[in-house]
Amino acid sequence: LRGDATLFSRWDEVEASWIFADKIIEYRGQKRFDYPNYDAGTMGPVRAFELLAMDGRKWWEV
Repeated sequence: LRGDATLFSRWDEVEASWIFADKIIEYRGQKRFDYPNYDAGTMGPVRAFELLAMDGRKWWEV
């Protein structure tokens, strides 16, 4: 560290990052998101399969 300013964020950078983050947090508070949950040990949410199927593709089982 020893006086090397490049190892630290300037205040204006920190402030700008919080302004950006606050906008995301505010947007998230206004919207309802439907996350596709799935059971542990399964291949994933049905919507993931449907997304690939739209292009005639499918997941590979490994």
